[in-house]
Order: sequence, then structure tokens, then C-alpha cells
Amino acid sequence: MPETVISRAFDPFFTTKPIGQGTGLGLSMIYGFSKQSHGHVSIKSEVGLGTTVQLFLPRFQGLKEEAEPTLQSSALYAENGETVPARRQMQCRYWNPLSVSTC
Repeated sequence: MPETVISRAFDPFFTTKPIGQGTGLGLSMIYGFSKQSHGHVSIKSEVGLGTTVQLFLPRFQGLKEEAEPTLQSSALYAENGETVPARRQMQCRYWNPLSVSTC
């Protein structure tokens, strides 16, 4: 791979293939997985000789001891004019904020 391709290899939807031949998501997904797993990815390439992509992941350190579970009330009360407190509980439990940025 030439340096111009390596510099964009992890960009979502970047591909050197013709339209309809690939989506360009493979390496960007590997990059995202490595960061999510607290690892990293490296690319080594020589034009005409080949390319090596290495994925490094942290070693498993065993399960962490969990603290004793505490008893919490599951009762829901309306706040700030809410008519369905369960909606707030669902938001807190299942809706996670997502941030996306590009360089």
C-alpha cells in the first residue's frame, strides 16, 4: 500500500476498489474493536511486496471481584411532570449516548 492509502486505511467507507466491489468497512471496524478493547492496530506495508495488519489486544487478567449487591428500591415516582416513570427507567437502562468523531 502506498502511504496515501495507509493514511486513510482506517477511515470508514474508504476503499481502493471499484464501486460495488467493497464497502471499505473492514479495517475501520477492526480499528473500532481494538480501541473498544483497549488495544491497537498497526499497518506495515511495502509497495509491491505486501501488507501486514496487526491487531494487539490486552491479555486477560481474570475476572474482577464484584462488590456485594446492594438492595435498591425498584419503585418509580414521577418527576418533573412525567406521566410514565417507567420511560425514564428504560432510558437510563437502555439508551446510551454515542459520540462519533473524525480526524
